[in-house]
Amino acid sequence: MTREIKEAIILAAEKSKQSKGKGLVGYLTFLADKRPETFTTLLGRLIPLQAKVTATSTIEHTIKAKPETKMTQEELADYYNKLRALPPSTKPLVIIDNDTGEPAAQLAP
Repeated sequence: MTREIKEAIILAAEKSKQSKGKGLVGYLTFLADKRPETFTTLLGRLIPLQAKVTATSTIEHTIKAKPETKMTQEELADYYNKLRALPPSTKPLVIIDNDTGEPAAQLAP
């Protein structure tokens, strides 16, 4: 998306009657109150997705991935196909931080 389009969207939100004269914050407050499904989508775009998925069993499976927001449609499809192909496991799923390479979280199976 070009900078001009982004600026036009922000300007339109600021001038919207839903902003009640409070600019972009007023419009976003309107969305949070009246259209939470739209607002949560916006919030989701602010949260970076960084995960390297590793499941361990007798054979270790590692799927290296960049943030989903930076993947092409083909990369996303390949990523989800690899996730679906992993064998069932009773061991927890370990989320690895892409920046540090250290475990960031551990999820129960």
